[in-house]
Amino acid sequence: MKKTAIIFLCVLLVSVNIFTEEKKTSSNQEKYFAMAKVPPLSDFEYELTEDMEGVKITKYRGEALHVLIPNEIEGLPVTELADYSFSSRKKLETIIIPDTVKKVGRYVFNFCDKLKNISLSKTITSIAEGMFSSCESLEEFIIPDHITNIERSAFSQSGLKSIYLPDRITFRSKSFFEEYEISSYVFSKCKKLQEVFLPSSITVIGNEMFSGCTSLRKIILPEGLTKIGENAFADCSFTELTIPDTVTTILSGAFYGYKGKKLIIPDSVTVLDCSFSSCKNLEYLRLPNSLTKIGFYLFHSTLSDNSSALVSVNLPESLQKIDYHTFQELTSLKELIIPDSLTEVEFADDNIFLGTNLPLLTQKRLKELGYKGKFNK
Repeated sequence: MKKTAIIFLCVLLVSVNIFTEEKKTSSNQEKYFAMAKVPPLSDFEYELTEDMEGVKITKYRGEALHVLIPNEIEGLPVTELADYSFSSRKKLETIIIPDTVKKVGRYVFNFCDKLKNISLSKTITSIAEGMFSSCESLEEFIIPDHITNIERSAFSQSGLKSIYLPDRITFRSKSFFEEYEISSYVFSKCKKLQEVFLPSSITVIGNEMFSGCTSLRKIILPEGLTKIGENAFADCSFTELTIPDTVTTILSGAFYGYKGKKLIIPDSVTVLDCSFSSCKNLEYLRLPNSLTKIGFYLFHSTLSDNSSALVSVNLPESLQKIDYHTFQELTSLKELIIPDSLTEVEFADDNIFLGTNLPLLTQKRLKELGYKGKFNK
């Protein structure tokens, strides 16, 4: 009985500690927001909005740590924050955007080095271009329910360690021609970012979305993904990757600097351009049988310091053309798997296999397919 009572007491104490820790975290958040005050009006520059129904804040010059943006100025509601309006406020730690604000410009809080506590207006549905870029102290961010879209460079070079992306999220930005396109650079150079789970709603990963995330060790690509953009995961640190069989396009440099030893590209991929530059650990690469063309300089950057580990690669069954310099100087390559069904291939130049050490029987097979160049220098 005494032993049971002791166990119960220990469990109770653990429960109390957990509750206390949760309450502490919640209290800290509430404490920061409670400290936020509306700065003096003299700290702001502002003007009428285009519809003359509200106020646009064009500049904040104050030095306060915890700021509550006013919901009205001179009797009119504050409805807009202009581009760069709070940029480079080096002391700013907390910001509360009132629900009167419906529109937020580009790079509003970029280079706010200490910003880490954020309360967004419930009338904002999109995180604007560069909104929190270079916010080095922003380590965590929970996307509110009312946010449905994230624009280009929204968190680039910030201090994010992790982020949860709900299914409703899209990544769309307006181009210079006022047309919508897939957001790029969204999390680029977030050097503390370690883990990302992409929602099933994402079908395209934009150019350089995670490029330079040197601590990113785990990424799960969703079923339904169709396209991986240029340099999307360049210089990330993950060593394993499963590419879903819904992906059809992988663009230039998508896996530049990939740290894994093995990579399998599914047969669904039909466009593959220069996507494995500088993959120094890659020993085995399986190309999709659906691939009709191997793009130029596929391994070129890998070869610049002659440190490639690639030993084995296959030629796809549906291959029609190998572009310029594709395997040039790939001295580590010992096996080129060529399917019997392959009878003819267009070779873009005579240097595609120059500097390789392929077996004589493989060289013979390539000659039969139409290769007229040399192998050894």
